[in-house]
Amino acid sequence: TLEANDHILKQQQAEIARLKRDLEDRLAALEERLEIYDQQITKAVAKVLPQAANEMENYQKGLDLIQKNDFLTAVAAFRTFVKAYPKSELADNAQYWIGECYYALKDFSKGIKEFQTLVEKYPKSDKVGLSILKQGLSFAELGMAEEARTFLNKVIKDFPGSDEAVRAREKIDKLEKKAAAEPPS
Repeated sequence: TLEANDHILKQQQAEIARLKRDLEDRLAALEERLEIYDQQITKAVAKVLPQAANEMENYQKGLDLIQKNDFLTAVAAFRTFVKAYPKSELADNAQYWIGECYYALKDFSKGIKEFQTLVEKYPKSDKVGLSILKQGLSFAELGMAEEARTFLNKVIKDFPGSDEAVRAREKIDKLEKKAAAEPPS
């Protein structure tokens, strides 16, 4: 019985390995096709709207740098983008990524300022709630619990029901638990 079960188990493992390889091959083929489509779309857009293609290319450079964890170079790329394309639909996103890069670098003070720039320059951006949340999280990282609560509560008040509000509530709960656990000074 043990040998039969062992044989069945090995067959199942081999089948799972085969299925995994098959899925990996299919995924690689899909990614290759998507890359080809992306290149074709970029060429088509470049012919029709050369400015838009250049804009997207410059924005993508910043995102590529983030993926490589080259945050300081990404900041420079996004700053250049915001200066070159201040009216772009992606300008607010580029500003957000500047703040996010500083957050990733744990330079929370600079991150707070960059997120505030987004809130002030792009008040209608869909990144405003996330930027305010990140400011609150940054203040928490700096050990400034009261300031953190102020920003986190603003997210809850101004963006109720959003994912950002849920994250803000969770962080406030953690801050309160931490404060309760600390001995009074």
